[in-house]
Amino acid sequence: MVDHHPTPALSADILGRFGLFSGLKRDILERLASELPIRRAEPGEVVVSEGAAATELYFIVSGELEVVKASRAHTD
Repeated sequence: MVDHHPTPALSADILGRFGLFSGLKRDILERLASELPIRRAEPGEVVVSEGAAATELYFIVSGELEVVKASRAHTD
């Protein structure tokens, strides 16, 4: 099967665009870019669920995600 949507590479330039990393020197950004894991989400895949403990930090490098917040059921 041919992958028509390759996972984008993470670079120092991309990381430097995020405020969290914007003040870091280029050599640090390059090292982070080479060591941070890259995860590709498939259409319809749940990446994180509401209420789940946060164990990772995600940066959207390419594409988009939909954020869905569950509403509270009102019981009277």
